[in-house]
Amino acid sequence: MKYPVLILLLISQCLFLPVVMAADETDAARSEASFPQPHQTYFFLGDHAAINTPGELENPVADFALGLGLAYSPQDYLDLRFDILIVGTEYDTPASVSGGPFTLVSDDMTLTTFGFSLMPLLKQSVADMEFYAGAGLGLFLSKLILRASTFGLYGTHEERSQDIGFQLVAGAGVQLSTAFIAVEFRRLNLKANLAPVTSSGNYDIGGDMLLFIYRLGF
Repeated sequence: MKYPVLILLLISQCLFLPVVMAADETDAARSEASFPQPHQTYFFLGDHAAINTPGELENPVADFALGLGLAYSPQDYLDLRFDILIVGTEYDTPASVSGGPFTLVSDDMTLTTFGFSLMPLLKQSVADMEFYAGAGLGLFLSKLILRASTFGLYGTHEERSQDIGFQLVAGAGVQLSTAFIAVEFRRLNLKANLAPVTSSGNYDIGGDMLLFIYRLGF
């Protein structure tokens, strides 16, 4: 009786194993399907019109904005974006900044902001055109660099700030054969404390952006 029982156990295991494996594969497929998958990646580049703050962050020039992101579409009318934004601006150095009698301070200073945002967008398609609008909240890391020289030796002074920012977004684009291109307007509401280069307190380092968007599906 010993061997027939072993044979029956082996047969039952062989029959039961494929059922367990199939169930595991089904559960994995359901889990993957229930988790939203990115269906588009996008890149953008454009102009940033920074806000002018007299006496603190004056005469912004050489502004730019660029970035990339992933887009999810849980519904036909809704996109969820995970967005990375980089903004650069040059300002006049405040007149209150001084390096002493032997130090020459540069006339301008550079502010770079790097941010991560989550943005839900409502969209409407009309033929090959798409119109969309939304808003997003994110974390932004800013670095202000001030250059100076002492007896011909050059150096820099940095101020950093981490802040929560808010974006408003609106755009329109057209679907081509392999890609989607759009023009997008953004308003970045962001304040940072960059003292002692600026006076103590939070100053607006956001502004308006006009961006060219290139989006690919996969």
